[in-house]
Amino acid sequence: MARSGIKAIAAEGAKVLRAKKVKASKVAQNLADTKFMGDEPNVSGKILYGLDLLRVYNWYNYMCTIDDARSYAEARLKALGRLEEAKGLNHVPAHWINLQAGWIARILTRGGIIPDGEAKFNSKLREMLGRVEKKDQPQAPEKEKFSTQLDRVSDTLGELEELIDAQGWTIDVYEWLIKRQVSAVIARRALEFFKPVADEATSMVTKNVDPQLLEGYSNLTKAQLKQRALFYSKLISDCERYLDVSKKQRAPRKKKLVSIEKKFKSFKYQSECKDYKLASVNPEKIIGTRSVWAFNSKYKTLHYIAAVDSNGLDVKGSTLVGASEDLSKGFRIGRKTAESLAVILSGKKRAITDLLKQLKPCNPQFRSNENTVYLRTE
Repeated sequence: MARSGIKAIAAEGAKVLRAKKVKASKVAQNLADTKFMGDEPNVSGKILYGLDLLRVYNWYNYMCTIDDARSYAEARLKALGRLEEAKGLNHVPAHWINLQAGWIARILTRGGIIPDGEAKFNSKLREMLGRVEKKDQPQAPEKEKFSTQLDRVSDTLGELEELIDAQGWTIDVYEWLIKRQVSAVIARRALEFFKPVADEATSMVTKNVDPQLLEGYSNLTKAQLKQRALFYSKLISDCERYLDVSKKQRAPRKKKLVSIEKKFKSFKYQSECKDYKLASVNPEKIIGTRSVWAFNSKYKTLHYIAAVDSNGLDVKGSTLVGASEDLSKGFRIGRKTAESLAVILSGKKRAITDLLKQLKPCNPQFRSNENTVYLRTE
């Protein structure tokens, strides 16, 4: 073969070698990874620690992403009803997501058992939420408030954990809450945080304890397991008692004062009745009075409205509120309307009593309208 022909064949071969490699699709890559690493580990009912736990972590580290870790943690929090923390996790930047927290959440959700797994997950979660970036957001100040509250919760629970690690299962949590003047919000978070730990500790001293779970705490004696269970059980009861006391000591919310103008904005009454030469008293005098006499000019009825207690009567819309249904009375005046009204306006108690004995009773009118004339207040 001629030298020029050999060069031509070599040039074609070089083009083939320099050709761009075809990149495998994402589906193909996932299939290859699954073939190499296997399917997601079946952890249901298994106690994982040591090398077994490391193998499971290794699978998630290789097969899953940061977004997967965040998703696993969110799913765990939502399943536990901790929606506020799940919402807060959305504000954590990707480079602050703790992968191990995601893997622990996934394992626990799928029924796996990790010694102190809930505590480890909560600790790493607090660390992530505590590092939420604080940015100036004047258009949404509630986000800054949310972040600050998470910081306080994280700091307080972290301090309590450090105290337990330092002094063991002997501290009085109730006294610590009082001394620190912990808010009810943080005390409730502490209750939620340590409840899974307390449940697990209690299960360790029952007769039907899982042998594999017991093996995970083989470094503790029976006496230590019992002491641990009693401590966390008391911790939960201390938090509940502290919340109950805080609730009882909480000052009642002050009622918002409503201006007179606003109260009587839609109040209806008849300011003047020319047929009987009557003028209504200023309805503002109804506020706080013990009783009021009213006359319905359309139906010729008389109404005595009495307050139920010393706070007196009040007005809401066109209704008299704070009135006693037992003490309040209604009467039909009949033909001697003018004479009857004159007796009521005189204010003489004996004359009024004698008049009422002669009148036919009816239901008292608690709702004011354009036919209601207020004769007098007492």
